[in-house]
Amino acid sequence: MEAEAYTWHYLVAFGLFLAFGAMAHACRAIFNPLPDQFAAASATASNSWSQRLFGTDYDAAGFYRLASVRNLCHASMLSGAFGLGMMLFAPGVADVFAHVINSGLIQIASLVVHRA
Repeated sequence: MEAEAYTWHYLVAFGLFLAFGAMAHACRAIFNPLPDQFAAASATASNSWSQRLFGTDYDAAGFYRLASVRNLCHASMLSGAFGLGMMLFAPGVADVFAHVINSGLIQIASLVVHRA
């Protein structure tokens, strides 16, 4: 596996990590059978700056809100940050991602060229 990770590999991987975070956000909101926050806790929640920046939005019943842009941004940016951190600091991970991205692009090009 001779693949060297270039800058564009990091950009493509970051986009994939953002998409993974968006899927995780949707799965958490859709497939959540129990409320994350109970009514008593939501009524006494503080409205401080840390809650505004790092807090999670819940609906009136205490469930994670799917329609919240803040929840979507938190999920996707955390996924992107941890993914890039993993690529930068774990040895060999960036080369594996570069190989996977190159192989995926070759397969997509092959599908387009050989389409009947």
